[in-house]
Amino acid sequence: MAPYILMRCLEPKLLQSHTRIITVVSPLNRCVHLPGSEAFLFQWLKGSRLHAQLANVLQTAELQRRLGRGGVQACVVDAGGS
Repeated sequence: MAPYILMRCLEPKLLQSHTRIITVVSPLNRCVHLPGSEAFLFQWLKGSRLHAQLANVLQTAELQRRLGRGGVQACVVDAGGS
């Protein structure tokens, strides 16, 4: 929740500066699915680092959808692998 709250607080400044938001994730986020928002937020035993990365990807996509028309560019990049 913290990244979401931070972005919402910074939204006016982001729109003013026409900035770029880059989220770096592991390619392994493609191997999981979110168990549902209720389980993800409140049942920590069902969460994992991969779930959190997938949530970051979804949050970045939502930021692009909401702020893209205002000049903000939000994208996700793969950290790469061997």
